[in-house]
Amino acid sequence: MTKIIINSNGVPDGTETETLLNLVKLMKDLPVHGDKLFDRAQKRIKSMNADPEWRDMIMDFETRMLEREQVGEKKGLKTGALTLVASLKDVGCTSPQILQQLKQKYGNVFSDKQLEEFLKQS
Repeated sequence: MTKIIINSNGVPDGTETETLLNLVKLMKDLPVHGDKLFDRAQKRIKSMNADPEWRDMIMDFETRMLEREQVGEKKGLKTGALTLVASLKDVGCTSPQILQQLKQKYGNVFSDKQLEEFLKQS
């Protein structure tokens, strides 16, 4: 398998093929003219976008992806908070000091009750 990453916001340097430049246009939702492959692709995209069932399916998929991302981010932040608690305990900080640090660093993500629970867990 070969993975190719295309930066559609990059600046062309003149070495790109016309097909690649047309693909970038398509990615940016710009019209592409004079290329049968991209004419077919644009027609298919237009047809799919006009289908309410397809749009609903895509919206559901994007919502699930966003939810997964948010859950993963929250898990990572929780791990960071627990690591902070352990580190501050190792250097001899008191529970009120640790809780104050947790609130400063994670108070915008977790409730006071959750932060207190992290303190108890470590």
